[in-house]
Amino acid sequence: SLLARDERTTGVNVTLRLPGKDPEEVTKSADAARALVAACAARHPGLEIRLSGMALINDAFMQASIRDMAVMMPLMLALMLVAMGFILRSAWSTAAVAAIISVSAALSMAVAGWLKYPLTPPAVAAPMIVVTVAIADGVHIVLGITEAMGEGKSRAEAIVHSIATNLEAVTYTWLTTIVGFVCLNYSDAPPVTHLANMTCVGVTIAFLYSVTLLPALVSFVSLKPRVAEKSTSPRLMDRL
Repeated sequence: SLLARDERTTGVNVTLRLPGKDPEEVTKSADAARALVAACAARHPGLEIRLSGMALINDAFMQASIRDMAVMMPLMLALMLVAMGFILRSAWSTAAVAAIISVSAALSMAVAGWLKYPLTPPAVAAPMIVVTVAIADGVHIVLGITEAMGEGKSRAEAIVHSIATNLEAVTYTWLTTIVGFVCLNYSDAPPVTHLANMTCVGVTIAFLYSVTLLPALVSFVSLKPRVAEKSTSPRLMDRL
């Protein structure tokens, strides 16, 4: 115990030896500490008791991650879907891409359950990474289809043309992403390796579905051909 010279402030140090078998043991420990503080404050109203320590910090990170999953993730998805609707100009094609990204993100979380990974703050970021990569893959392929249809190709020809044109870029995106995250398995921190494996599985599923299932879904929905705009002045990307 620590005692200030004016005898008005003291500190009590508690060492926790958690067995590491229950993924909620940190949260349970923090809740037990808060309950103890509440009981002491009720018996001694004149005391001001404050909690601190790594257990409480880890619990705060976990609670923040859970709130992000409940609030930020749906908000991010909603904004992305609205942006995709404006870019693709088709509600059905937007729904097809949304189905791909939803399945990919869900399966990345399912892998955590199958491998018995605990839900940690780093691992919570895996679905967000998967969603970002899956949206990029889907938008590239669908835009390629609509642009090919705008050039006069039939729907089937446009799908084949889009896959042939974008397959190399989408494949490189997938490969570089999984290579980067697989290297995180050399980390000594288990939550980081969990994030790496969940992201690799989710990105792989997004890649496979984007080049197989997405073209099949798009072949059944209505698409608006995108006609390339002709301009006499060079575009910014051309100048770059």
